[in-house]
Amino acid sequence: MVVVRVAGELDTAAAPALCGALDDVLARPGGRACVVDLTGVTFLDCAGLHPVLRARAAACRSGRTLTVRGGTDRAVGRLLELTGLEDVLVWRVVG
Repeated sequence: MVVVRVAGELDTAAAPALCGALDDVLARPGGRACVVDLTGVTFLDCAGLHPVLRARAAACRSGRTLTVRGGTDRAVGRLLELTGLEDVLVWRVVG
């Protein structure tokens, strides 16, 4: 399992770096599971969520699993609730 940890604000400015990191992870041979750890994210907008959704689609196409881990604060969970993606993403709350 590979864990990609994200901290701080995940928005338009940070999204390209996350896209690149997730693309790199999913391009590696082997490895069946990827966890995107958002427990350190203090702000998330739709632009920041896009790399996660893109990676989820790529993982599904390649027969891998992608799980999103979030903390108990509402920085991430609220956006997933509002967009209805909490039912689409494999979402785990830790903490």
